[in-house]
Amino acid sequence: MASSTHQAVVTVAKRAPLEIKHLPTPKPVGKEVLVKALWTASTPLDLHQADGGLLAKHPQVLGDGVAGRVVATGSDVTMLKADDFVFGFTFRSEKEKAQQENVCAPENLFGKVPPGWEDRLSECVTVPNNFVTAWNTLLNLLCLPLPWPKTSTFTPRTDPRILVWGGSSSVGQYALQILSYYGYSNVITTASPRNFDLVKEYGIAHVVSYHSPAADLKKEIEARLEGKVDLVLDCIGSRDGSIEPIAEIAEIGAKVAIMLPVVIRDAADDVEPEYEMDVGEVVRWREGVEVKGVRTHFYLDDPFLASHLQPEIMPTLLAQGIVKPNRRKIVEGATLLERAQKALDILRRKEVSALLAISSAQINITSSGQQVQMDIRYVDEDTVSYNGWTISGCGTVPSITPELDSVLGFLFQIKPHLEAVITDVRLGTRSSHGYTAFFKTSTNIRTVMNKYRQLLDVAPVIVSAERAKVIGTRTPQPRLQCIDEDDP
Repeated sequence: MASSTHQAVVTVAKRAPLEIKHLPTPKPVGKEVLVKALWTASTPLDLHQADGGLLAKHPQVLGDGVAGRVVATGSDVTMLKADDFVFGFTFRSEKEKAQQENVCAPENLFGKVPPGWEDRLSECVTVPNNFVTAWNTLLNLLCLPLPWPKTSTFTPRTDPRILVWGGSSSVGQYALQILSYYGYSNVITTASPRNFDLVKEYGIAHVVSYHSPAADLKKEIEARLEGKVDLVLDCIGSRDGSIEPIAEIAEIGAKVAIMLPVVIRDAADDVEPEYEMDVGEVVRWREGVEVKGVRTHFYLDDPFLASHLQPEIMPTLLAQGIVKPNRRKIVEGATLLERAQKALDILRRKEVSALLAISSAQINITSSGQQVQMDIRYVDEDTVSYNGWTISGCGTVPSITPELDSVLGFLFQIKPHLEAVITDVRLGTRSSHGYTAFFKTSTNIRTVMNKYRQLLDVAPVIVSAERAKVIGTRTPQPRLQCIDEDDP
């Protein structure tokens, strides 16, 4: 069972630095489960709450997307059990918010991670809030039939002309995948030209650049769809960037669903954001256009979605490869607070278009009865850093000098143990290509060998905090590359 208190990332005032608050760790009751949070996704809502105070009551725990491990269950839980790995969109109260070490929420707000995805939690965490938003909006706001389970003979009775504005956005990607799965083929999406190939992977034939003037976009969209747009899903929610051009495109009879809040002015390091919640007031709409704001939190008002969307539909479609996780950027930092603040700063400066994933895992290793904490951090899919050294499963095959060849023996022995540690705490994925070690200089061989001797001393008797067994794997010969200190 978890400790009596745990850390949570909170806002304390608008535009103030985030802080850590220690909260009582709740005991799950009824249908609740207590989840050890291993990953959370930092999204624009965090920025809206931290910088704009949107729907926030300080101190406000941030986050609504979590992936982790069940550590305790209430007496009425039937779908999950202790040690299950789960991912979920949790949002209604302080104990359900995601940017904390322990999350307590009803089991219907989680899906069980599909087999084979346990080591890919940083990908799973990008799914829940965006997938739920896309599904609920298409079904309940734009009134598109999405029968579940989908039969092999299902085809839409009508094929409306659909515009998805921002198809490469986090929500947009899931909307396109869901539309494609259900056979809605009369779809066009906007994207940046650099993301055209990405959205086409989801079976979307028509892609246009949102950089084009609204009048030109309208002509091009109607030409490609052979008629006026019936349904619009705005995944961006920017008055100037998406809503104004959509208002030029949508005509009588069209239905438009817009992500909330509407951003009037973006947050910046020295600028306070401005928002609007009334989508009918931000621009002038043509008569007969039906406009709705997307409030995903109300999806639970639909009894079927409340009981099936996250527990069943979401993990099933992920397991079958019908939906694929968003691209994401892993945010590094020594503490949960540092990672959360860094993620917020990245969002504010618009440095990435990918979803930000934050790890809250800690690594403890038992060696000869003693607990040793190792600074092993996730860098990307196949790369971790250890005490200033970076070990990666990628890279070109270098020429091995006789001196460096002596280090290979250490790498060969260490690699499976290091890999087991990474696998145990769900920080990375196993590589079939072996590991390349990148060192700061090509001459400091003694230091390199000492570093790896230290690791080798503890590696053979690893017992991680997450699991008590080490996964054995077949280890291909690792490769070694030395990089000069002056290399970029």
